[in-house]
Amino acid sequence: MVEINAMYLVGRAKIYRDEAQRGIELESQGDPQRALLVWKSLKRACEAELESYDGQDDNYAHFLHTMADYLKNNSEVMSGLEMIRVSSRDYLKIDSSK
Repeated sequence: MVEINAMYLVGRAKIYRDEAQRGIELESQGDPQRALLVWKSLKRACEAELESYDGQDDNYAHFLHTMADYLKNNSEVMSGLEMIRVSSRDYLKIDSSK
């Protein structure tokens, strides 16, 4: 069960990373409205996941808190997307070193 949960968390982090990358690409291709939609979607997903997260993995909880705090206090789309991408990569590096 623990292994399944760990695989799920890695999968979630990869989704955050990939979607943030997609938003960055949309912005750089001149489509700021769609990038904003991706940013809002990631923000809502992070807030909802943090609300329901049971906290079994401290690193993942820290990952969610970092994103949620940043997104709550900063409305700049590109910096938010970049922060999500970097935070996701950092979590995935920590997880792969376990």
